[in-house]
Amino acid sequence: NAGVDGVTMEGTDIGEILVFNNNTSGRFPLTVASSADSGVSWDFVADIETDTAGTFAYPAVIQSRTNPMTAYVCYTYKNAGIRSMAFATLEFSE
Repeated sequence: NAGVDGVTMEGTDIGEILVFNNNTSGRFPLTVASSADSGVSWDFVADIETDTAGTFAYPAVIQSRTNPMTAYVCYTYKNAGIRSMAFATLEFSE
C-alpha cells in the first residue's frame, strides 16, 4: 500500500529513476533506484530517508525542464509535511 513513482530521464544516459518504499512492512526507507535497460533490472542509488520511526510516503519524481540531468523528488515527511529535494546525475542535494 506504499506509493511509488518513476520517470524516464529523457535526453540523458541515466535511463529510468524509481522512488519507492523499500520495505514490505513500513514506509521507510525511501529509496531511489535507476534502470539503464528500460526497467528490466534496477540498481540501488541511495536511501534518501532512513529513520525507522518515520513515515515517508507518496513520492513523486519529475525531470527538470531546464536541466535534463536533474530530477526533483517530493514526498510526505513523517505525516507532518512535505519534503523535497533535487539531484543531478544521481548525486543528491537538499
